[in-house]
Amino acid sequence: MQIYIAKEGQQLGPYTIEQINAEAAAGRIKATDLAWVQGWTAWQPVSTVPGFVTASPPNLPPEAPPPPPPVPGGNALAGLEHETLLRAFVGKNYEYYARKWAAADQKPNKNTWNWAAFFLSLWWTAYRKMYRYALVIIGIVAGETICEYLFGLPGAVSSGINIAIAVAYGLQGNRWYRLHAEQKLSQLAPTGIADEATRLRIARAGGTSSGAVVAFTIGLFVVLFAIGFVAAMAKMQGGGGTSSGQTASSPKDRTIATWKAYQKIEHDNLSALQGGNLDNVAKSEATIKAFRNIVFGYSQLDLDGVVQLLIDHLHHRIKTLSRAADVLESRYGDIVGAMKARDNDIKLSRKVGGVLAGDENRQGGSDFAEWLYRLGTDEDFQNQLEQINERHKPEIEAMSQELSQLEEEEKGVATELTRKYDVEFIIPSA
Repeated sequence: MQIYIAKEGQQLGPYTIEQINAEAAAGRIKATDLAWVQGWTAWQPVSTVPGFVTASPPNLPPEAPPPPPPVPGGNALAGLEHETLLRAFVGKNYEYYARKWAAADQKPNKNTWNWAAFFLSLWWTAYRKMYRYALVIIGIVAGETICEYLFGLPGAVSSGINIAIAVAYGLQGNRWYRLHAEQKLSQLAPTGIADEATRLRIARAGGTSSGAVVAFTIGLFVVLFAIGFVAAMAKMQGGGGTSSGQTASSPKDRTIATWKAYQKIEHDNLSALQGGNLDNVAKSEATIKAFRNIVFGYSQLDLDGVVQLLIDHLHHRIKTLSRAADVLESRYGDIVGAMKARDNDIKLSRKVGGVLAGDENRQGGSDFAEWLYRLGTDEDFQNQLEQINERHKPEIEAMSQELSQLEEEEKGVATELTRKYDVEFIIPSA
């Protein structure tokens, strides 16, 4: 049983009943001094304390006693003793938080900014032993990661969640830390008064912890790894899908499905080009577009579980067709540039011819001028086209050879897959 004494306007204690009796025998405590014991709602004379043995006549206290301490379990901790206990709990950087809390008391919303909580939300809460707040962050991050695996959470949404966490903790961190400290003090020192042992417990409960930072960092990585592992296992058990919407349950089925999807991409983009002449500008443009579309289609295929032979072949096709599109696009750009220059010259000749004929809007003058221009420049234009083709000829020939080798490689892949899985891998005829 702990006993508090009110004497000469001061609050003393706590004492045991043996200490009270010894003090009374020495004349330092009188039976009429006021006392308070846990469970009492008001101060009462020491003589009413169970086990008290009086050794001196009662005397009235010289002045009114201080008010009784709060009922145990209350949160009201005030005055110098409260500040001392709060300082012991916060420990390092107490002055910083005291200033922030004092500033918050002057604001209606009670909020002040904390840069550490903004940039290092999880690690700041762990460092300050605010474990519930740290677990909230891990829970949000875990939920966000699960949503990414299940629903393909957009990057903008994921970034928005992370920014919202940082802002919330930066804005509310100091207030939450104060609430956390007050709750801990109300548990460890319910009366607002603490002996030396209690003060040590308060210091141990508060302060900072680098070990907690390490533990929560490891915990976060473990949670994220576990989510990724479960997602990968579920994907393996569920089978990999292809861009054609097919779902396969074995490497053989996934390889067959991917082959069919790959051949469909080729057929859909190249069937309209059969029999064309690549020297035709419009045909070159269509071929470039077809090659680009094929490369994009390949990139959308799900190659999870597909035999490595087919994966390597598809990667080779992506690189080869990308280079082929670049080569054709370079020549196409040069030809279009020459045609635009020629068109501008023809328009100018029409205008000059109209003026020579006496009326720049008269069609006869324009036709005459164009005839004169073509007579002198058509051969020049053809020579210019030949020069463009000659300049690009080496890389066009190299591209054609590489495409031919790619088709031979495709036949070899089809033959090997047919032998491996005992299923015919067909290459559609041109």
